[in-house]
Amino acid sequence: MAKREVCNKCLRPLKVCYCRSINLFRPNSKILILRDHKEKLHPFNTARIAELSLDSCTVLDTDSKDFSSKLEEFINEYSPCLIFKKEDSKPLEENLSKLDSKNFILLDGTWSKAKKILFTNPSLQSLTTYHLNPRHQTVYKSLRKACGEEFVSTFEAVLETLELIDDLTEEQREKVITPLKYVVKQQEEIKKGPNK
Repeated sequence: MAKREVCNKCLRPLKVCYCRSINLFRPNSKILILRDHKEKLHPFNTARIAELSLDSCTVLDTDSKDFSSKLEEFINEYSPCLIFKKEDSKPLEENLSKLDSKNFILLDGTWSKAKKILFTNPSLQSLTTYHLNPRHQTVYKSLRKACGEEFVSTFEAVLETLELIDDLTEEQREKVITPLKYVVKQQEEIKKGPNK
């Protein structure tokens, strides 16, 4: 069986490539997404969409040989906060005046994988941690069923954060989120099948 041709940017099969729907945004914030290495092969991984859509966003996989050094380098250079909901995290929207910078780190993976990234990296645990109370309903739920009402994808979490601490307007958000909506719509059509 012949292998499907894959886009070398979004890594999706060419017939479902979303690259033409990308509207690049240039935030002032520096963004680092720490991605569980198993997520990079997931067909709907939204950290990749974030990296392609935001020119100051970097994705660092946990199996990268220089993971620790690159993480330390980012923390030392950009004084980021961590966006992650945990017992002692504070709501971001109530603490905007207390931020050391507009730069931030997010964790990409299932809840258990994200917690593992946090608890195996002491430098992350030392960061001030904030959580989001999402203002937008996720468009991603139909792709991943195991999510609660407040769940948003990694890409959506990045956009929620940029709306609070950077210059991302509602109008710009609607343009930037287009690739995710495109992927969701494609998958929903595939699920329906040709005769529905």
